[in-house]
Amino acid sequence: MAFTSVKTNSVCLTWEPPEGLSEPLSYLVTWRSEGDNNSNSLTMSGHQIVIQNLTPAQTYTFTVATLYGGKQSSPVSATAVTEVPTPDNVHVKVDQTSASVTWSKPKIAEDDEVSYEVILNSEDECPKVTQTTSLQCSFEELTMGREYSISVAVQKNGIESKSITKTITIAKCQPTKECHPECYLLPTKKTNIGEFENVRRWTFGKSDSSKTVKNILVVGETGTGKTTLINTIANYLLGVQWDDKVWFQITEENKNKSQEESQTTAITVYELFVETSSLSLRIIDTPGYGCTEDMELDQMVGEHLQVLFQSEDGIHEISAVGLVVRAGQNRLTEFQRYIFDAILSLFGKDMEKNIVVMITHSDGILDRNVINVIRKADIPCAKEANGDPVNFLFNNRQSEDHSGREDVYQKAWGLSYISMVNFERFLVNADIKELKMTEGVLRERKRLEACVNNIQDAIEMEELKQKELKQIQSALKDKKEKFEVDEPYKGLEPINLPWWCFTTKATCCPKCKENCHYPGCRWVTDLSRCSAMKNGRCTVCTGKCPAHKHVRDDMIYVAKTRKVTRTAQAVRDKYKEQANIMNALEEDLRKSKIKQNELLLEAYQSICKLEEIALKKDSMSTLIHLDLLIEKMKELKDDEKTQKLIHLMEKYDVSNKRKIIRWMQQIKEQTTTQC
Repeated sequence: MAFTSVKTNSVCLTWEPPEGLSEPLSYLVTWRSEGDNNSNSLTMSGHQIVIQNLTPAQTYTFTVATLYGGKQSSPVSATAVTEVPTPDNVHVKVDQTSASVTWSKPKIAEDDEVSYEVILNSEDECPKVTQTTSLQCSFEELTMGREYSISVAVQKNGIESKSITKTITIAKCQPTKECHPECYLLPTKKTNIGEFENVRRWTFGKSDSSKTVKNILVVGETGTGKTTLINTIANYLLGVQWDDKVWFQITEENKNKSQEESQTTAITVYELFVETSSLSLRIIDTPGYGCTEDMELDQMVGEHLQVLFQSEDGIHEISAVGLVVRAGQNRLTEFQRYIFDAILSLFGKDMEKNIVVMITHSDGILDRNVINVIRKADIPCAKEANGDPVNFLFNNRQSEDHSGREDVYQKAWGLSYISMVNFERFLVNADIKELKMTEGVLRERKRLEACVNNIQDAIEMEELKQKELKQIQSALKDKKEKFEVDEPYKGLEPINLPWWCFTTKATCCPKCKENCHYPGCRWVTDLSRCSAMKNGRCTVCTGKCPAHKHVRDDMIYVAKTRKVTRTAQAVRDKYKEQANIMNALEEDLRKSKIKQNELLLEAYQSICKLEEIALKKDSMSTLIHLDLLIEKMKELKDDEKTQKLIHLMEKYDVSNKRKIIRWMQQIKEQTTTQC
């Protein structure tokens, strides 16, 4: 008797017929597992059987007895151990100098306990063996350019399965182009922050808790050389010198975009952990600005930063904010002014001494035009003893081909190197600012925007109610017993935003039938953390309803009207307790304004709150709402509040403000049209 195959859940058993007996013969085959008193049996003819539905990694005893002439021979027995199944879905992910392997539990009984042996092998290196019961394993500090094999085997009842082996190669830095100096792309581990794809982290190196980490936020318009500046910082931290004739990039260019388009469409945190440096850096790169695409996308920057600052695995402190300006500018463009204000308005007042100016494409001579522009624009930042903004000069030619003009390029290299030495000194001495105040500014700004948006909805609904009441008044005056009116109501409609809006959700109150935060908090799952909520209740809807009574959905409430037929008798019945129906209708008109006034006061209080805590309180994202608020305050004849809002409006250059407000309103109109 012999086994021709033994698998995880089956065996193939064969035997020879006994000598001296003629056919036909039959055979009794029995089998049972070790420790099991019950056996299975089968009577058959032939000399081979495949027994299935066996348990993996189990010892079985098989017997075969001959049946002939009503008698049974003595059985012949043999034992076999079924195989352990191999792991399923083995995948290896390589990140920089580490590798992680994952797999699925093999197809065996759920309650069966198994363990796994993972072996990392490489030529001239001792194997690394890991025993684990989890479904993943990681190996760190692998050598660049070396080939490794990773094997995973399942262990059960002291028996090991066949191994599944994967071969990987730890890549060297990838060359980005052939030139002098040689340019290479640094390998980085790419992850998302807060599970949000537009807020991402690219990590080079391994974090060392014994080293100081400084966080830098970099802000600049498209074309200022922000990407090259980030790579300059990376090369300085790597210790690259002119004589090394090499240049590393941590950023990745999108070759499918034209040069005029922004090369950054998401907030990216570049983490640099270099073994030979005593300092570690996180560089926060915000989207570039200036092209049509970016003008639409820049409305998302505040929300992206809110995700970054409030996520558990995000950034909770800042050492420096770098405002990137190109040398030779004699004025800030409208969109530079807008983006600087938009970013700075997110921070608390305590951030001012951490903000510096980084002048790119510099020839090494301080550009007084740029300095005067920054001073004239009254941009909050750290100051030198003479009142100039703290600034650092950078040349952007480090990655260009140096052939034939090495003396010129060496001077350009030296300029950026000296500036990095000075910038490092600034970072080391700068007080780290926690972002608790910044989170408050972000939340208050979101509350302001939600409040003002609800004001606009309330005004529209009020006007529709007034129209209906006036139609009723007119019909009663004409002594009509039956008449038609336009009845206002709130209906739900699906959100249909443009492609560049990254959310199709809104936080709404079904009880009040209002849009409390639209577009909604696309990154929160707990609505109590929505910016429209405070102390567990909504700050926007009329009823200030609890957060858990709200819904986050892809529908919004829209003011509509429908033709309905009314009768004079129905109106009289409605106001039967009122002495004068016309006066009662006027009272309803008055009540319809209460909601608007409450929201107006809420918006005014939000602006006042921002003025108290924000570093840049007269930003465009606030000013865009002031026209409406001033108009409505005038209607309330509240001179004090009206004058305060007008004073905020006058702080900005009127012509520039009007242009950008028109542009932002056009975008809002496009959004409304598509909804």
